[in-house]
Amino acid sequence: MTIQLDVESTGEATGAQADESGAHGRAAAALEALGEAVFLCDPLGRVSYANPVLLARLGRSAESAPDLIGRHWGGLFEAESRRRIEREALPALHEGGRWRGRVRLAAGAGPDGDAPAQQLALSQLAGGGLVGLLLREGGDAAGAAERGGLVEAADARRERMDSLRRLAGDMAHDLNNVLATIVGYARFLTEDLPKDGQPHGFAQQILVATERAKRLVDGALAFSRPDKAERKTVTVAPVVEQTARALRGRLPAGSTLRIRGGGPDLAVEAAPAVFAGAVEQLLANAEEALAGRAGTVEVAWRATGDLRQLPGLARPGAPARVVIEHLEAGRLLAAAGAPDPNSRFLELSVHDSGHGIAPEVMEHVFEPFFTTRQPSKGRGLGLSMVYGQVVGQGGAILIDSGPADGTTVRLFWPAAPGVEAVSKTEAGAKPGAAAAVAAGGAGTPGRRPLPKGRGQRVLVAEDDRVLREAIGEMLQRLNYKPVLVNDGEVARRVLSEGGAIEAVMTDRRMPNLSGTELIEWMRGQGLAQPVLLCTGYGEDLDTAGLSRAGGVAVLSKPIDAATLAGRLDALLRAQAG
Repeated sequence: MTIQLDVESTGEATGAQADESGAHGRAAAALEALGEAVFLCDPLGRVSYANPVLLARLGRSAESAPDLIGRHWGGLFEAESRRRIEREALPALHEGGRWRGRVRLAAGAGPDGDAPAQQLALSQLAGGGLVGLLLREGGDAAGAAERGGLVEAADARRERMDSLRRLAGDMAHDLNNVLATIVGYARFLTEDLPKDGQPHGFAQQILVATERAKRLVDGALAFSRPDKAERKTVTVAPVVEQTARALRGRLPAGSTLRIRGGGPDLAVEAAPAVFAGAVEQLLANAEEALAGRAGTVEVAWRATGDLRQLPGLARPGAPARVVIEHLEAGRLLAAAGAPDPNSRFLELSVHDSGHGIAPEVMEHVFEPFFTTRQPSKGRGLGLSMVYGQVVGQGGAILIDSGPADGTTVRLFWPAAPGVEAVSKTEAGAKPGAAAAVAAGGAGTPGRRPLPKGRGQRVLVAEDDRVLREAIGEMLQRLNYKPVLVNDGEVARRVLSEGGAIEAVMTDRRMPNLSGTELIEWMRGQGLAQPVLLCTGYGEDLDTAGLSRAGGVAVLSKPIDAATLAGRLDALLRAQAG
């Protein structure tokens, strides 16, 4: 039996409306904070949103935003740019969903009377309409460099990266909720359908696909909150060798792949999936740089120490920033990081003999929403996840590129201490294989049966309606009686009424009353029910406060039935014992 309570507070939306308003509110806050111009259009081409940066570039005040809403997007651009978008962008969006090109806005002219050129990135939204991101050519960083040199330029890039981190984190949080729902219902199908039927196989494939999607979300979260990643000791050799084997068959005919290992036992301290993904991405970039022509790709790794002699890095303890320097013969150097001189590092380098990285690409090389590829060719350079993990852990990145020399990417990961390394299966397994293991259903041979409840009533506070119902079904299958509510304030009311609630499961981020505020209120009222606090990866938590509260366990999204069963059973046993 499931009890569903969607109580409507005066003047407050509930149910699906609350779901949408919460997600939209977080997305709108991220767009407001973004340091670049953003606009949204509806399917008819009418502007539905313009952030403050765009208004400023148009020479408009924030108060004039309503005058822009509802007008056709063409009014944002000068005539020639408008014609170019109609001629090039609209067909590209129709075919592939994305377009990038050089445009000028209709206002915001510079000293020479012309509006400054900007790079416009357009993407088609799933439900129709468009989102546009306008980046000034050379960015604010170029103007800062003219005013004060490379340090100011690097600070401007860092501010832009910080804004993109906030946006990536909020988007990934909401995607985790969606993934949790899909995983939950797909797993219900694998439990209910005959194991030898085709529909059961379809459900398994859904789980495999969601595992891949989760890695993409984890990559965005690793970029947004690198300090929160779960790190282990990862041996480098098996990860590189397995990825290189997959690359060897994709290189153009006549190409050479060299692997120069520094020793079989060298290891890094990293999130295993992130390190494996970084190696895969760097080798994929090297393959693309060859552009179908025979060439050379070389991978090497070695232990190293003090990095202070390397160019472009910030001093130890200073905020990490991206510095771009123009070297001789058209070469470019991008450097990021502020490494500790007392730490040991492992240098992983990937060199290709391709055409080099263009200056306009190098400017945005670490940004998560920047791509050099056509829509059908993948996600572009993909270095934002690498940047977040390496620099966020106190390491550094150097990229040296030139039209005659190709490109060398050097990652300086913190070296692992002398502890047992993560196995090849965990760190270096192919994504598909890892997903297949994770997707094993209840009937998988060797899988332990999940601990079941004894009919206890569990109060579930979750503002996402679809996820809330999926959790309810999950708890029912584990022999609990879920009581579902749509926010923390309603949960407080239910607990105040003295119902026979034996455990609480609450989202950390909710309208009206957050999960941590609900826990604080419960303990203040002398309510000792154990609590599962559900949170997105990387969120800041008051661990000391949770420890003082007692009887609280943290459950990361997307929620897995096995983890939920184990954590809830352990909490209830601890309370009873």
